[in-house]
Amino acid sequence: MNEPERYQQALSNFQVYLDCGSIAMFVVATGVLLAAFSPLHWISPEFVASVSGRSGYLFIITMVAAMLTSGYQITSIWSDRAMPTFLDMSFFCVIHLVAFLVSYMVMAMLLPIFQSSVVPFVCIVIAIFLSCICFMRTRRS
Repeated sequence: MNEPERYQQALSNFQVYLDCGSIAMFVVATGVLLAAFSPLHWISPEFVASVSGRSGYLFIITMVAAMLTSGYQITSIWSDRAMPTFLDMSFFCVIHLVAFLVSYMVMAMLLPIFQSSVVPFVCIVIAIFLSCICFMRTRRS
């Protein structure tokens, strides 16, 4: 495979990764909003108030913004190219689940040693970056 074909393949793999991410973000944001504001109150109003103040507007605005941006990405998927396959989507979810579980285990080991608020941020960024790289490398082969 020559260099332009490899570049196109990598770009295609990254686009599928972003497409899977937008679908996952839309589902998660919708689920969180339903869990927080449905009559069952799976997420308590006290928790929403502790995260974003008494009104909860910051919580709502963040979730709605996530839904809008991912919804825009999903509509561009439908208009420009094919949706990711079920295998791509399930692999995306599994690889992120494993990466975040490992990230939280590393965080649990490092926080008592360093006691810094930067450790969780660095662990989560590394987990997202590594899962993206693993997704693209596995999809390429």
